[in-house]
Amino acid sequence: MEMTQEASDIFDRIERVYSDHADEINEARNEWPSMPSAFVLKLLGTRGKFPEDWETGKSIQMEFYTRENPYRIPYKTECEMGAGLWDRLTKGEWRNVQPKP
Repeated sequence: MEMTQEASDIFDRIERVYSDHADEINEARNEWPSMPSAFVLKLLGTRGKFPEDWETGKSIQMEFYTRENPYRIPYKTECEMGAGLWDRLTKGEWRNVQPKP
C-alpha cells in the first residue's frame, strides 16, 4: 500500500515540529504501513481526531495487549489517539503486515 497524501502531510508536519526526532519519524515512514513505535504514535496523536481516533486506538490497544507483548500500544504513554489515526490513515492495512500476538 502506498502512503496517502494525507499521511505524508501529517508526517511532514510532525517532522517540522519534532525535528529532533526525525530518525524515529522517518523509520515509521519507511516501514509504512506497519504500526510505528509508541513514541511515534504519541507524536501522531497530536494530529488525531477526538473521540474517533482515540476510541479506535483504545480498541486496538486492548486487542493487541498480551502478557507476552504488553508494550505494543502501552497504556501509560497516551498513544491511543496516534494508533487510531494510524489505523485511519492506513485504512487498516497495518493489520496485514503486523502479526497479532
